[in-house]
Amino acid sequence: MHNINMAAPIPEFVVSLSSDKQILSQRSISDALTKSSKLKAEVAQEKKKEEKAEQEIDAEWEVEMLKEDGKLIVESESSEEHVSWGSVKIYLVVLGGRYWMIFWPTFTFATVFECGIEILQP
Repeated sequence: MHNINMAAPIPEFVVSLSSDKQILSQRSISDALTKSSKLKAEVAQEKKKEEKAEQEIDAEWEVEMLKEDGKLIVESESSEEHVSWGSVKIYLVVLGGRYWMIFWPTFTFATVFECGIEILQP
């Protein structure tokens, strides 16, 4: 019973299982909500949490938006246009696969060789 509010529009029915994994009931979500007080309480609790989270996010956004002199200022959400060497190294190692130390010299040689052949053609 996780995120019932989010998943409710998707399934056609709900299956209730016992602790020994046997099916107790199978019905639509609306029937399950009307007949199960435990499920209804959990849905209500989830709605309260969602509303509280939305209010907190809205409050934080308003605080960020209002700066000195009452002007609305939105900070840039993009970071510096810089990629760290560690990120590039991980990318290159993963791109080369398990044998990256063989792949990259071979790739470099093949690229240089191909460019040389193109230059030498009449």
